[in-house]
Amino acid sequence: TRLPTVGNLFSPANLKAPFVVFREIPGILPVTFAGFCFACVQGCILAFFVTQLTTETGFSLAVAGAAFSAMQLSGTFARVGMGWLADRLGGPRALTLLATASSAMVFVLSRISPAWSFWMVMLVGLVVGTTSTSWNGVYLAEVARRAPPGRVGDATSGSTFFTFSGYLLAPILFALAIPFVGSYSACFSVLALVALLTVPALWRGMRKQPG
Repeated sequence: TRLPTVGNLFSPANLKAPFVVFREIPGILPVTFAGFCFACVQGCILAFFVTQLTTETGFSLAVAGAAFSAMQLSGTFARVGMGWLADRLGGPRALTLLATASSAMVFVLSRISPAWSFWMVMLVGLVVGTTSTSWNGVYLAEVARRAPPGRVGDATSGSTFFTFSGYLLAPILFALAIPFVGSYSACFSVLALVALLTVPALWRGMRKQPG
């Protein structure tokens, strides 16, 4: 067996493989777009939540760190709950509920002010973690479910190539937008709309779901 080389990694066949998946596997494109939007939202929240709390609303680093920890903790446990919910409602419906709740909570996050109490900020962290960072497992399961026999690896690698680009691109665009829109809060308000873009993509995915 030949070992992979840099030349093979960047060969035309490998570079076009993620795009081929969308043509060859029905229903992967809308699910991938939904995953991309989820990744944009999660990436920006994880990158800028603490900064917003400390630089824009005046909370201490201890308060911001506690809220961020609450977010991470709730997201970890919520992934198990989302798997249970997806088993009963179906992946697209569970993700649609998550996207709608995530959009609402990101908007609430954008409204945080210095007048809010420590416990209110903690509650926002907990709920944002539940709604905006617990989608990953359901998304991957949905991609695998749509793949034909023997193509799960192709479907997963092709879809996640684009989905995880959201983690890279969205925080960069968020940071570049701050000087133009004037605040982290305004950027988070726009991000709430990005989360909502997931819904029509998932509705389309429901019409194309196999079996």
